[in-house]
This record gives sequence, structure tokens and C-alpha cells, in this order.
Amino acid sequence: LTCPRSMVAATSAARAFRAVRARPLLAAARQLRTTQSSAAGAPVTMVERLEQMSVLPWHRSGPMRLAGMFSEKQFQCAAGEDLHRLCVKRASDSSIYAPTMGAVDEERFFARFQVKGLHCWLVHVRLREMARSKCEHLFNELMERLWEYDAMRDIVEHEGLELLQALKYQKELQLSWHGLVQSLDIALQSEPPREAMAEVLLRNVYAGPDGDLPP
Repeated sequence: LTCPRSMVAATSAARAFRAVRARPLLAAARQLRTTQSSAAGAPVTMVERLEQMSVLPWHRSGPMRLAGMFSEKQFQCAAGEDLHRLCVKRASDSSIYAPTMGAVDEERFFARFQVKGLHCWLVHVRLREMARSKCEHLFNELMERLWEYDAMRDIVEHEGLELLQALKYQKELQLSWHGLVQSLDIALQSEPPREAMAEVLLRNVYAGPDGDLPP
């Protein structure tokens, strides 16, 4: 059994998080910087926006500082929002869905969502190396956005489900995602992990609605 080519895209995303160490919120968020900058020097990420506001004159930044806007928690939440954008961007890579490459069925909402969830899991794997206090709020914000935007909002707005149907489907997505990441955690400890992870992806991303696997 060979590893699906989608793992190549996933591995490239994992490399993006190797710089995450003492200040994960800053290192990871800066992955989103583009090569172009506006004439006004507008910040690109939420972390950069917070950094910019924190150095404003005291009469402007003081009230925000007193309100806790520049706390470690707020910076982590900002980084979580930036990381969510990065995960969505990486999960939208056309090579993941190209028939001659990753070959994930782009027409299936479930498959697209699982790819996004896979990238969130990669973030979590990298953050495990750190103290929980340094990344707890970051990861919580990332997952809240996954369920709020990529699950509930997309189910209602893009899949056309009613709210009650969407809530039921979201629960199914949560169960599927937890099953995926638990299996990936086990596969990651296997020797060699590549084949075990490929098997997990086949069952949880590539399998059809009836559980049938692609040829």
C-alpha cells in the first residue's frame, strides 16, 4: 500500500510549523505573510495587527491594554485565527484534489472537511512539543473556527441544509474527525508510520459514503 499523494501536501504543511517554538503565535502567523505589502504598510495577520496596536501612543493603546487586549491569551487567539486561515489555504491546494495527484473527491463536502481537519491535526502534533499554557488558547481558537466556519457555516450556506439538519451533520463530522485524529495518533507511533497513516487516510478521507474504497 502506497501513501496517497495528499500526504505530500500534508507533509509540506507540517514543515510550516517546525519554526513553532517559544512564541508559536508569532512564528506560525508569519507563515501567512505575502510578498507584496500595501503602501500604507497594513498588517497581514491578526497577530501583526495586535502588535501594531500595542505600540500606538499611550493615549490610544492604554485603554486597550487595561482591557487585556494585548494579553498572552489574546495573542494566542489571534494566532489561532491566523493558523485557521493557513490550514484552509493549505487544504485548498489543487494538487490534493487533482486526479493524477492527491485524487481526493473535491465534490464531496465530507472529504474537503476531513482534509481541513487533517491540517488542524498537524498543527496539534507540532504544538504538543510545547507547554500547554503556551498554546492552549491558540488551539482552542483554531478548532472553534473549524467547527464554526468550515463545518456549520459551510453546511448551511454552501450545502443548503436547514439549521436542525446542519446541527445533526455537524455532530457526525465531529465524531468522524475525532475518529480520524485518534487513528492518526496511533498510526504515527507505528513502524513504519507511512503505511499506517496511508491506511487511515484511505478509510477516513477517500472512502465513499458507503465505506467503499477507491480502486
